[in-house]
Amino acid sequence: MKFTINTKEFKNVMHLVKTVADSSANARITAHSICLLRAFPEKKLLKLDFSLNGSFLTYTFEEVKLDGDAENETEFRRSVDLGSLASLKFSGPTVSITLSKGKDGNALSFASGTMKGKLILSHADIEKEVESARPDSNSIELNQQFSVSDFLSTISAHGYGIHHNAQEAAKRPVRIYNKKGSEDGSVPDQILFVSKDKIAAASFVKSMSTPFKEEFNYYVLPKPLQAVLNALSQDNSPIFHFGISKDFWRISHGQIDVWFPNIVQEVNFDLEELVTVVNTFPSFRLKVTPDSLQKALSEIAPFTTSTHLFTKDDMPIIRLTVENGVGLFTLNTSKAKDVVVQIENVEFSTDNLVYDPTDMLNLNFKYLSECVASLVGMEEKSAVPATKDKEKVVKEKEPIVLMWWSYKDTTAPTKGKTFCLKRGNNYYWISRVRDQQRSV
Repeated sequence: MKFTINTKEFKNVMHLVKTVADSSANARITAHSICLLRAFPEKKLLKLDFSLNGSFLTYTFEEVKLDGDAENETEFRRSVDLGSLASLKFSGPTVSITLSKGKDGNALSFASGTMKGKLILSHADIEKEVESARPDSNSIELNQQFSVSDFLSTISAHGYGIHHNAQEAAKRPVRIYNKKGSEDGSVPDQILFVSKDKIAAASFVKSMSTPFKEEFNYYVLPKPLQAVLNALSQDNSPIFHFGISKDFWRISHGQIDVWFPNIVQEVNFDLEELVTVVNTFPSFRLKVTPDSLQKALSEIAPFTTSTHLFTKDDMPIIRLTVENGVGLFTLNTSKAKDVVVQIENVEFSTDNLVYDPTDMLNLNFKYLSECVASLVGMEEKSAVPATKDKEKVVKEKEPIVLMWWSYKDTTAPTKGKTFCLKRGNNYYWISRVRDQQRSV
């Protein structure tokens, strides 16, 4: 059986296989790219199946030419190690692969541009393994469809804490559920993405352009979902379809169908109550434009990364104070002293609380930078209806609000000192913020 496929499409498939393998592999597996090719000569159709640790990928080649009737079979199957092919530098616009049997065993012949050759397939046939792992395509209905870019940016915002412990950040589940809008349509239906751990929490909202068909509430791990969405090409469609069951969650996009095992336990992730509390309890609030906040952080950044100004023994802690209505970041390391950066274009309010200007809010610079970057990248589209002339309403950039409550304050929403970053309907909370008076 010989088939000819587009070189670019073949490389994209190999990238997808590696993405699913990396997202599904355990610590003992470093590479796994043995796939099952399924050719349907009568339909001139070629499919690729891949499975690992309960995950499953099916890809239907869009541009393929099949030659040979495979002994008049309606379906021709062969397991191949595409990892061997992926390492080759194909120079031609297409790749021709011929699968055959000989005295040396199963062989794979290839040709592309000025290169051709043959590989001996020495691995065991995994056809039965793949067949047993293939999910029932009718077991999960793809009732929801989402924007790839919107979903990707939102799920990526829940990777906070990677600088501290990348593995733990990847294991933090994200709850995704919908919320009905108003009957008159002035408030659109929304999707909420929430997550939390022992130190931090996040809540992000995306408005839906069309009402959802049914309610949904599920939990996913952000790493595999983010990896697959990053690998999708949006040239043909910016939309992907999504479904979930007690056993799997599923992504479908064009020729791609990916299944991941649903291993996340449901937990109590109702952060809407905390949102209400945060906006109800009096707090200190510093409202700042995104550009001004990013500018101040960029000026501080060299003092937390340069070996000339920072050592591994220094903690990347910056202190936030407000003096005469001006926001200030202060940093001290073993090599840099009394570094002060003014935050421009701020509005400070106290909700009638008494603010002590010597009270410093100590913040982890990397946590703060991660959160600010995500909030800036999550520019929410305006939900304001279009004018009668159907012109788009341009919404000004939402400010970022830094909120905090004093330690052991009876008016605080939590027992410890808590810091909150807010932009529109999107929030980050960081607890266990140390309370420290200025000593020098």
